[in-house]
Amino acid sequence: MKVLFASMPLAVFAQQDPQFSQYMLNPYIWNPSYPALKDQYVLSAHHRTQWLGYTSSYNSDQISAPTTQLFTATAPVLKLKSAFGVQVMNDDIGPLRNFTAGISYAYRIDLGEGRFALGLGLGLGSMQVNSALWRAENPNDPTLAATNFTTVNQVRPNFRLGVSYGTENLFLGLSMNNVATPTYSLGTSTIESKLVRHYYAQAGYTLGLSEALRIQPSFIFKNISGASSLELSSLLLLHKLWFGVSYRSSDAVIALIGLNIFPDNSLKLGYNIDLSVINAGGKSQTSHEIYLSYNIGSILDNRKPIVRSPRFRL
Repeated sequence: MKVLFASMPLAVFAQQDPQFSQYMLNPYIWNPSYPALKDQYVLSAHHRTQWLGYTSSYNSDQISAPTTQLFTATAPVLKLKSAFGVQVMNDDIGPLRNFTAGISYAYRIDLGEGRFALGLGLGLGSMQVNSALWRAENPNDPTLAATNFTTVNQVRPNFRLGVSYGTENLFLGLSMNNVATPTYSLGTSTIESKLVRHYYAQAGYTLGLSEALRIQPSFIFKNISGASSLELSSLLLLHKLWFGVSYRSSDAVIALIGLNIFPDNSLKLGYNIDLSVINAGGKSQTSHEIYLSYNIGSILDNRKPIVRSPRFRL
């Protein structure tokens, strides 16, 4: 999470999409087609604190560790073989705040025992920058002075695309975010922040070891302007509990734990801690994330109660 400055004209490549270590529990985060694979009304919330305990070099700025909040809601339209989704996200990184809100539509095609889905998400993104918190090597830089060292806020449209395939135990997905590549002018035309396109590949599989024990390997691959990251994960599912471990390339080792609270597994609570193992000297070592979701089930669509198989499903 860095802000990089180049020579004039100055371009600011700000924080792009945030990351979530519990991505496997909510693939809709990055893939708008996912809701069409599941006939479920689901409300989900994530809260992530990056590098807990981080303090800025200038104590007077009172800048705390970066935090991200995300809310998602998905709902199927069974007669149309479709699903809608809503996503709202707030991302605070020192002098920079990104806020996005959008809706999505996904359509499915039944393929044998599985489903193939296409999804489109539309939304608005707001970027707010407090240039008074920038610390330039040359305090008299005329380019920075042109911002008047004030808070600037701009709103831009954006959209995302996704395709996926899923069965009872398998999920495969490809998606692209920031398709419109919106550019924000931060108080002056010579200082800009452009959100580049993000590409995601996701996969997950649930393997039964016994009636009560399952293992769920998964991965997510991200590519942003030629830079890539791979996250490998594995969850062990035991009755109403799950435990897991992940490794994010060039970053961190992650421990996960979660619990299904209600008898029908409709309410889920998850937690993870990230331990930085690469370039840990320049940041606080731990990041923390909490996940909460509720599957409303038959309450809204008046279906008969779901009869679940003995297989444990997240």
